Amino acid sequence: MKAQRKNKIAERKTLKSRVDKLRKIVSSIDNKMDDDVKDINKQLEKCTSNLRESIRGYSRHMTVAAEIDAIKEGNSAYETDISSCRNNLTSEMQRCQSRIDTLTGEINSLEYQIKEQGGTIYFWE
Repeated sequence: MKAQRKNKIAERKTLKSRVDKLRKIVSSIDNKMDDDVKDINKQLEKCTSNLRESIRGYSRHMTVAAEIDAIKEGNSAYETDISSCRNNLTSEMQRCQSRIDTLTGEINSLEYQIKEQGGTIYFWE
């Protein structure tokens, strides 16, 4: 039983590390994409502002500025490929977390059984 417990603890440790790495990736995707979108939109705003200033008084040309405004980038969650990738990563995190929870229950059960049989569990085991 101690060997089983040891194997389950090792697997749980590996999964916890995987979840941490996946969280960092998802966070990086969210932060980087949002920063890029903000930078793009800031440049578009400057362009449309300069365009509006230069064509002030020419109402039929104002539609050009409106068209530029329309192409502003949306939030990264709206990008289909990025969103799909993020969803897959999140699903993998959930799968790993579910397995971690299962392993924790199995480890607790093994520890209980070991103690019931008079065994001792040392912190290094």
